[in-house]
Amino acid sequence: MILQQFPDINWLKQQISQGFAHRRGPGNLQLETDGFPSVIIHTKAKDVCRPDITGPISLFINLKGNSICTIDGRRMNVTEDNYCISNRQQHYTLQIENEAPAETFNIHIGEHFSEKIMQGFTLSSTDLLNDGNEVSTPPLAFYNKLYRKEERFTCIINRLKLLQGKDSFDKMLFEETLAELMMYLLQQRKNILVDIAKMPPVRPPVKEELYKRITLATDYIQANYSKNIQLDDIAAAACLSKFHFLRLFKQVNKVSPYQYIQELRIKKASHYLTTTSESIAGIAALLGYENSNSFSRIFKQRTGVYPTQHRN
Repeated sequence: MILQQFPDINWLKQQISQGFAHRRGPGNLQLETDGFPSVIIHTKAKDVCRPDITGPISLFINLKGNSICTIDGRRMNVTEDNYCISNRQQHYTLQIENEAPAETFNIHIGEHFSEKIMQGFTLSSTDLLNDGNEVSTPPLAFYNKLYRKEERFTCIINRLKLLQGKDSFDKMLFEETLAELMMYLLQQRKNILVDIAKMPPVRPPVKEELYKRITLATDYIQANYSKNIQLDDIAAAACLSKFHFLRLFKQVNKVSPYQYIQELRIKKASHYLTTTSESIAGIAALLGYENSNSFSRIFKQRTGVYPTQHRN
């Protein structure tokens, strides 16, 4: 199901409180099961506040513009370059504060659907053949942080977008693509657990806390990478001493904070160069470079070509 506007907030909260027991979706659409259904909300909106909703596994994505997603008290600035995830039964608030509308592509993965995917990911082949439908699996929680849009993720989202242009809704293709998205997210989660395990030899709860501190730093960078931020600012966002933070950040992200910022800037610069007519000096200013010469030099170092060559 793909909606072109946010459903009425009061209706939605009532349905959530009842577990969609009447099996009715927006527009009185008949649902196959109770529980929160799989739905994508692709709409342009501004001055929106959808407070304190308890949903299923949900991805908050912007195709254009920015929004603010607060999950269990953690406030995250979602841009065109990242997304965040809330888990089942987590409280979230979505805000679009800018005067210019944001184009959202928020994905809510149905409760029953996600349970079946989790079973396929966590149960052995023997369990699935014997009594897979009867075995319950413990819920897996995704980390509440800003995730960068990788190429595979973007490809999956683009395939979901194409479903809107079809003459009729292709339920099979919709579910297959959602399943691929879930498998991608679960693999990302597995990779994060590997990174946490490699952190300094301390107790697992401490490793978990250290990782959360580093995600606070990456969230801060993604919200401010076009500004003149310093290592002290980023370390303060993580509530860690500067050099302790620096060591942990490189361990988790495989690059230094400086390199991480440059990666974000160059990726955004490539987008501006290919989709806008903004001048090289203008792009340099938008991304926080002192002047167009320093921007051009770094762009050449990172990509092998100068900005003007990339645009041409």
